[in-house]
Amino acid sequence: MTFKLWHSVHARSIRPLWLAKEMGLEIDVEVVSMDRPWLAGEEWAEVNPAGKVPAAEHEGVRFGESGAMMQYLLARFGPSDLDVPADHPDFGPFLFWLHFAEAGSCMYVATWLGNRAGMPEYAISDGHEALCLERMARMQTLIARATADRPWLLSKGFTAADIAMGYTLHLARLGKYDLTPPVAAYLKRLRERPAFSDSVALGKS
Repeated sequence: MTFKLWHSVHARSIRPLWLAKEMGLEIDVEVVSMDRPWLAGEEWAEVNPAGKVPAAEHEGVRFGESGAMMQYLLARFGPSDLDVPADHPDFGPFLFWLHFAEAGSCMYVATWLGNRAGMPEYAISDGHEALCLERMARMQTLIARATADRPWLLSKGFTAADIAMGYTLHLARLGKYDLTPPVAAYLKRLRERPAFSDSVALGKS
């Protein structure tokens, strides 16, 4: 059975979509509108009870979370050079970046972006905004350190960790968040990959 992905423009579904393209996988993609009232309704709850995009389905099993989808694609459709095996020295850092991209970075980026855009559900205090900006600055510092002497996050080369982190930076730039020169250069390298541009363009009118 084909892996199916429900995708919205600029949503976190870019991560598994981009990974699938880099792996050369043919997946079934259904583009859905980022209509929050609809996503909160019963119809979408049948697809993803969490009420979020993305959602995925494979072999009759549906699940959410973009990071989980990335790990699923690597495990079920690998082996792939975009993965890092458990006996590789980069395995620990690979897992760190794969999860830091969302839990330690993107949640702050998304909150800051939504608040900046004036979305009521993302309204936060000045103190919380300061926390988001501090975490985003720390994110940049870590990326700059990791890529100081190499093009990608890991010594192994380009991996799914770069895809996970690349989406977070893409989202930050949507909100016109200023990137430091090293991080801007890293994002430029990511944007030059055809699979990235194809994924970002999918679903745009």
